[in-house]
Amino acid sequence: MWHAYWLAYWWEMNLSSKALADNVLRLRRGKGLSQRELADVASISLYAVRQIEGGDYDGSVAPLWEIAGVLGIKLLDLFEPVRPLKHVHFTYHEEDDLELGEVNDPD
Repeated sequence: MWHAYWLAYWWEMNLSSKALADNVLRLRRGKGLSQRELADVASISLYAVRQIEGGDYDGSVAPLWEIAGVLGIKLLDLFEPVRPLKHVHFTYHEEDDLELGEVNDPD
């Protein structure tokens, strides 16, 4: 239960609206959901989703609980700033090498 008090304090201090906006946008897109689809599945208004993603949300925490559930993450994860990538590593597997125009169809 202390998480709820800590989150309420953090929310009141407005320290995380940028991270919240970035995370909801990134995770929603990663799930292939439109703003309207997220709003419908989370049972919140489209206006709230747009406010959250725009960094202008100052409402209750309840819609954020719903969004976190839809996105399959913990509520507090919505407030964690995304760390920038410093290195990207690609692995090449010869069996995955495809010719231009070839379709990799497993069937």
